[in-house]
Amino acid sequence: MLVITYTPLCKWHLKNWRKMESKDEWGCQLDLNIDDIRALYSVIDYAYQTWPGSPARPAEEQEYLRYMKRQLFAMIADYTFTHVE
Repeated sequence: MLVITYTPLCKWHLKNWRKMESKDEWGCQLDLNIDDIRALYSVIDYAYQTWPGSPARPAEEQEYLRYMKRQLFAMIADYTFTHVE
């Protein structure tokens, strides 16, 4: 199941990804099952591993990919430990 909802309130820039605490910022919410999370982790991991580096891509992008990879890994670990069969 993949459900994506979003509310475009303003433009979002990669350099500001850590500062998105204000409710006036653009945001979205995803409802993903564990298979979706694993697939997304795989995509983010591939992007991180093949990141071409600066100046070809913004340096903040690598930091963001690392952040997303860790967050997704935490979700997978949480699922693994709470759904032990």
